[in-house]
Amino acid sequence: MQKDPRFQSPRLSVDPTQPQLSVAIDRERASDLGIDITGLADTFQAMLDGNDVVDVYIADRSYGVKLVSTTSPINDPTDLENIFLKTTDGRFVPMSTIATLTERAVPPSLTREQQQPSVAITSNLSGDFALGQALTRAEAIATPLLPPGSRIVPLAEAATLGETNSAMITIFGFSLVIILLVLAAQFESFVSAIIIMATVPLGLACAVFALLLTGTSLNAYSQIGLVLLVGVMAKNGILIVEFANQLRDRG
Repeated sequence: MQKDPRFQSPRLSVDPTQPQLSVAIDRERASDLGIDITGLADTFQAMLDGNDVVDVYIADRSYGVKLVSTTSPINDPTDLENIFLKTTDGRFVPMSTIATLTERAVPPSLTREQQQPSVAITSNLSGDFALGQALTRAEAIATPLLPPGSRIVPLAEAATLGETNSAMITIFGFSLVIILLVLAAQFESFVSAIIIMATVPLGLACAVFALLLTGTSLNAYSQIGLVLLVGVMAKNGILIVEFANQLRDRG
């Protein structure tokens, strides 16, 4: 998005500035050496910061019992690699034999959207870049980069745009049905109503062509204009059909 000048100052909601140490256990290597890795995470927790194991009640009061290691304090990431583990044959091997330590930067806090971890992207848009076009372009940029199972969820104004588009489609459909029924009642004939409504698709096609020709996006304002155009086309058709009926009555 930074390479597209139409996106102005794109920003992420997370800033990976907090260091985190990840421990990756080689399970096959541990199995070959006969090292039981069950409970290894709890052991690490006890050696680093203590592990809450149980609550003891004395005189109706609860006291938490915390398991803390007082030997070999962990003051440096390399101290974790020097922790010795006992194998099934009684030997002791360092943690580095079965584990790999990786330090990386992570965000201090994680946000969630729809109960899933999420990262929000915000950006200003240039004056000639409509929100609908920006959303389509952002999805085209992000889709090849996202891992499998990830998805894009529009938020804020982008979400409102999607809801507006869905509502306008429903309104547009209802308007066509209502106009058809009103015309059928007015002329007492579905044939005349259908003849009048037959002019609507041509008018809409010309309107869409004009939008494409001028480079105007299909936004909320243009959608309202299309609904009004249906009414204008129907009114014009009413006048033509009414005049034709009068000429037919005169013989």
